[in-house]
Amino acid sequence: MRPINRTSPRPYKRSESCGDSLEWLPSPNGRSASRRATTPAASSGNENKAVILAFAGTDPGVWETIITDFTLRPGGDTHAGFQDAADAVKDEVAQAIALSRAGAKPLFITGHSLGAAIAAIVALDRDARPAAVYGFGMPRPGNARFHARYTAAFGDRTFRFVHGLDIVARVSPSILLGTSGFRHVGHMFQCASGGKFDGAAPPAALESDDPPFASELSNILTAGLGALAAGHFFSPPGPGPFGSLFRFLPQPIRDHLQDRYWIALTP
Repeated sequence: MRPINRTSPRPYKRSESCGDSLEWLPSPNGRSASRRATTPAASSGNENKAVILAFAGTDPGVWETIITDFTLRPGGDTHAGFQDAADAVKDEVAQAIALSRAGAKPLFITGHSLGAAIAAIVALDRDARPAAVYGFGMPRPGNARFHARYTAAFGDRTFRFVHGLDIVARVSPSILLGTSGFRHVGHMFQCASGGKFDGAAPPAALESDDPPFASELSNILTAGLGALAAGHFFSPPGPGPFGSLFRFLPQPIRDHLQDRYWIALTP
């Protein structure tokens, strides 16, 4: 893998705030791409070198997106809520694929949270043929059959990032009502809460389903109690007019938010 320069988790970033501050994201072929845009749900950008399709994720102000993340209902080989969300943006996906093929440009797909699961589903089910897929705080998108099909098609070009105790990266459950439940896809990079992703560190193997579901929940509780015992009562503040309120979020939720990933990817 070689670095891909100037590619970032765009779904929540406006052009005036993105900059070119990221030095690396792994790439299977060394191609690079950049895009400046605001992408509130699903958006594609067409520049000289590539087309990037980006999906926004769970919105704490929209309860339906939170329910989608934590539902336990499978739907065929994919998580039913994620599949419904992917189906809702099929027109935007088709436009991005058309842009890519018309200009003979590589297509990169990315997303955060729910958007990361959508990215994986559309990459496989919409015949997108992406150059690479990047997921930030990605939940498990499908079952073992989906995992097998996805791994065969795009496993080596899919990279998911897990920041700290991010709770969404630990759902949907890997064991469900006595069945195999849901599975992660792609290579995983992980960093500690408030830490930085290390571009020199090897990613987890394709068969890795980390971070695990049940055991990690107890680890999260233990870590939370340890932080309280050490006198760390508040999470870091966030950007924007309501950023000061982020201090009162539990760490597993605070670690999931977009700005924490942005900081962890910035040198």
